[in-house]
Amino acid sequence: MLWTEETAAKLKARDFDHVDLENLIEEIESLGRSEKKEVRNRLKTLLEHLIKRIYVDMPRHWSVKG
Repeated sequence: MLWTEETAAKLKARDFDHVDLENLIEEIESLGRSEKKEVRNRLKTLLEHLIKRIYVDMPRHWSVKG
């Protein structure tokens, strides 16, 4: 994404006067929300698997394939 590359270059050069702060703030907030949503989804999947492991009649061994 060209905008992110340009913004990163401006930040690295400490060219703060030309950084699009409005969009940078929006991007950072959006990133935080998507990261939080990803963690929530992974935890949900983990809990679903743990609950199935407890309540569903399954063999008592796990096979890990590398």
